[in-house]
Amino acid sequence: MACIGIANCYEQQLEKEKSEEYFEKAIPLVKKTPIYGSCIFRLGRSWNGRSKNGFENANKYYEEYLKKFPTGRYVEQAEYYRIMNYFYGGQEIKARVLFNKSKILEADSEYAKDILKEFQKGKKENKSK
Repeated sequence: MACIGIANCYEQQLEKEKSEEYFEKAIPLVKKTPIYGSCIFRLGRSWNGRSKNGFENANKYYEEYLKKFPTGRYVEQAEYYRIMNYFYGGQEIKARVLFNKSKILEADSEYAKDILKEFQKGKKENKSK
């Protein structure tokens, strides 16, 4: 449990690499506990935005979270970040397909509105090129 506390401190200080290191250590220790899902999601967040490779690693954890916890606390956030990672990573078609299948679209959430806004911006930028 101490690993999660340390990871949390690094996460709040925006030290993603250190946060990721401690979440990685915590996951095998909490695999059969209620906080496992939170650790997977937060590990994805620590990878998010670090590089193209970071987006891929983040999505691996978001996908694992969504598969194992389809009604979990972070479903909307995991779907949002996963879709945006594919979109910004140049995989717009995959991002749109995932969005159309997502629960956030059904919920008409702020995440859905933000994704649609980004998709529209992407269309405008592509037309001007």
